[in-house]
Amino acid sequence: MGGINAVSFTAGIGEKSSMKRERMLEMLEPLGFRVDKERNDSHGKDSDGFVTAEDSPKAAIVVKADEELMIALETLEVLNLA
Repeated sequence: MGGINAVSFTAGIGEKSSMKRERMLEMLEPLGFRVDKERNDSHGKDSDGFVTAEDSPKAAIVVKADEELMIALETLEVLNLA
């Protein structure tokens, strides 16, 4: 497969904790991820979700999740109401 190309952060902690993302990306730095503090602190809102530096060899992005909607849709499917 040739390695990892990108990392996505989603749901509760992934979307809202810049500190956790920063710590994880620092651990992934040897693989080519360079966190951008400003982008990360703003949760990627001004950079299309990206929290890595523009010149980072690998990308990390924050992806908004609607967990409650997914749970409701799955519940309807299980109950055959969809």
